[in-house]
Amino acid sequence: MLLRLLFVLPALLFCTFQSLAQAYEPGLLVTSTGDTLRGEIENSFWVEPPAFVRYRAASAASSQMFQPRQLRAVSFTDGRYFKYEALPLDRAVQTELDKLPRGNYPAIRVDTVLAEVLLDGPVPLRRVVLDGTPHYLLWRPNQPVLELSERRYLRETENDLWSVADGNNYLAQLSLYFLDCPEAASAARLAPFTAEGLADVVQAFNQACGSEHKPAQSWLAQAKPRRRLSFQGGVLAGVRYNRIESTSHQLAGPCVD
Repeated sequence: MLLRLLFVLPALLFCTFQSLAQAYEPGLLVTSTGDTLRGEIENSFWVEPPAFVRYRAASAASSQMFQPRQLRAVSFTDGRYFKYEALPLDRAVQTELDKLPRGNYPAIRVDTVLAEVLLDGPVPLRRVVLDGTPHYLLWRPNQPVLELSERRYLRETENDLWSVADGNNYLAQLSLYFLDCPEAASAARLAPFTAEGLADVVQAFNQACGSEHKPAQSWLAQAKPRRRLSFQGGVLAGVRYNRIESTSHQLAGPCVD
């Protein structure tokens, strides 16, 4: 007679804890009326433009909530910097597979948002993240704003199938935009599509061809959103019990694993 018992206790216990406590940091607000308020700002570690900003004059003071339209700028001391600006943003941009449009058609709309400042100078550089996709915006004096963003779309093939295509032609756009500045045009030919890569092109123009012939003030080092305090812990436990018994003389006695 052969009996076998297999007991498996819960094999995996996993708990995730995330602290979402308020985090106020020193900074200042410039209101739409031009007033400068110095104190503490709640750092919500924004990825997309914030819908509101909380401010308090001191740690013990009560907080005030501002909507973006009530502000001109938000600046953390030695941290990120935002300006409330009207910018052309392509709302048709998508990068998620289940949201890709059929065909590459822009849908640019001017929106006023708290845009993150990456460079501020003769040619500035801004970043606005919409629906998880970053949009980079820059402009030269007396020229339209150049909006650059990663984009994918569905393209119909010869076999009547749809394939994913890359619609981000930022290299051609940059080269054309800075055509009259050899230093910037040269930098544009090799620039990766990152905040740092685009900033290198803009700074090449500012230094070689800008009105001041010096680099713009940079917030690139501070412009990497930090995440709120997060703690993760896991416990792994498992037990296996096998017991084999036999009355056969060839398998005398129990076998326990």
